[in-house]
Amino acid sequence: MRRILPIIFVLAVIAGLFFVSKIDAKEKILIDPHLDLQDQLSRSGVTYVIDSDVDLAGKEINLPLNCMLDFEGGSIRNGIIKGSVNNDYLCPEWFGAKGDGVSDDTEPIRQCISMSKKVKLQGKTYCIKSRNVHDVFLVDHDLEIDGSGATLVLPDELYVDYNSSIWLFHNDESKDVKNDYFHDFNIDVRVTKTPDFKGNFYMFNLFSENIRISNVNVKNDGKYNNLNAFTICYAKDVEIRNCNVENESLSSIGGILWVMMKDRPAGGRTHISLKDCQFIHDAKDETVCFSSSQVNKTDCDIKFEVSDCVFTSPNNVKGSGFIILYDNRDGGDAMYNYRIDGRVENCKFLSKRNADKSDTDRRVLAIQRSGNTRASWNVEFDNCEFYDASSYSHVNGDNNKWSCNYLFGLPSYKVGKDNSYSIKIIRSKIKTNNSVFNAYTGGTAADIVMDGCEVECKALRLSNANSDLNVANVKVHKCMIKTEFPYSFGGNEIWSDSEITSSYDFFLVPFSKKLNLKKQFNKCSVNGNSLRVDVKNGEKEMHVKKYCTWSHPIYNQKTETIDGILATDAFPRNANISKDLIIKGSLNVSKK
Repeated sequence: MRRILPIIFVLAVIAGLFFVSKIDAKEKILIDPHLDLQDQLSRSGVTYVIDSDVDLAGKEINLPLNCMLDFEGGSIRNGIIKGSVNNDYLCPEWFGAKGDGVSDDTEPIRQCISMSKKVKLQGKTYCIKSRNVHDVFLVDHDLEIDGSGATLVLPDELYVDYNSSIWLFHNDESKDVKNDYFHDFNIDVRVTKTPDFKGNFYMFNLFSENIRISNVNVKNDGKYNNLNAFTICYAKDVEIRNCNVENESLSSIGGILWVMMKDRPAGGRTHISLKDCQFIHDAKDETVCFSSSQVNKTDCDIKFEVSDCVFTSPNNVKGSGFIILYDNRDGGDAMYNYRIDGRVENCKFLSKRNADKSDTDRRVLAIQRSGNTRASWNVEFDNCEFYDASSYSHVNGDNNKWSCNYLFGLPSYKVGKDNSYSIKIIRSKIKTNNSVFNAYTGGTAADIVMDGCEVECKALRLSNANSDLNVANVKVHKCMIKTEFPYSFGGNEIWSDSEITSSYDFFLVPFSKKLNLKKQFNKCSVNGNSLRVDVKNGEKEMHVKKYCTWSHPIYNQKTETIDGILATDAFPRNANISKDLIIKGSLNVSKK
């Protein structure tokens, strides 16, 4: 009995404390708009009821701890409130927002963001005009923005200086941002700048660890404002879903997604996911860029996944690409590692034709590097459609220069033996007025795979024979290829179970004086004629059927026709013929 009484007493005390806390949590204090608000906010842990408009007249108010604000038809405006509340969410209208698309609603939205972890817009049109800091909305804590179909209008009155942001997500020693979720609203950009404006205008500038953005639509009606929709300088995981971005800035700088890693996240890889999005982009810069920053002094490791997205370019300005992988760091003796692995599936890449802009182009994928870091780039396209109707440019002068666009550009510049590059295209459709592949001068190390694809192009073209460092390894399997220029690749090649259709009944197979290239064609055909050829460099033997002069659509040069294959030096501007070929085949056709 003695033991039971203390236990009952303790339970009674706990129950009493719980009862008191519940009473305090439900206690409400009605705010009088005629009295000083700071004097009325005197107690913690209670609910303050605002049923009329309270004018702060520019004053700064500090909230007590663990309080709630209950807006019953009233609002607090014309001042600054510091602190946080226990409300499930806050609405800009409670702090004076009009939502009429004309009045300046910047400060009410900013007030909500500073006080709560969730801001709920009311499906209205909010105009963002004024700002008193470098970035319009600074997010320094976990935050959810529920747009409820609202629209944020950014008019020309919004001041935009060099490298400005609408939403800036911070993460440094004094701020800890772990999770952010923005969804269900629109951004209508009407800011204009002159063509010589060099700054960047960011919609979402992401520095936090985990960010989700869904059902957010960005439409850029302003011209020459160098808009970037999503910019990632430090983030561990970013997920962008069901977003539509129409960015036709016609500027020299701008894109949809720009990943410029300044530091490798502490948890390892950066993971970026794009799903069910539509991107219309027309600016000089790429639509999506995965890049290191020049100030990055650590390894860079990015994995990206893009699925069920549509990329479109009207080609009103000359562009660099839909997706670009870029590294220009000089690591010195440190030799930083740079690794990118990407998978793109069920996507469409549409580059429209613009007869008034004959020099426009929009590459699907470009890999570039000018630094000396150790790089590994691997990208796979599965069940995608590539349609390029942009203009084909060709200059056939005395130097037989071939100047044309291409869909996939391979890495170049300072390429060393420690680097690896891979592009796989499987179960996809390609239709282009230009070439499919191209390699920049200076050397290329790459693995190219095309499996189960339907291709219609001017030429396949991949020439890297001027490289004495590395060579492309190409595999073509179960592909149907229709090409105007029957030109093979410039590396080691294995062709199997593929059909080639061309205006010529032979195939131009390039070789190299520097590299020991191997060419294999198994169960392939050219215009229905069986092509079973095993070609490789040799030392003494050579089977020559005849010499001929062939008026190639691009090059006029002396060429050897051997069993229906035109064998030529891989560097097209050099008309010299290698004398060390062994060719075995059974195809004997003549040029039309």
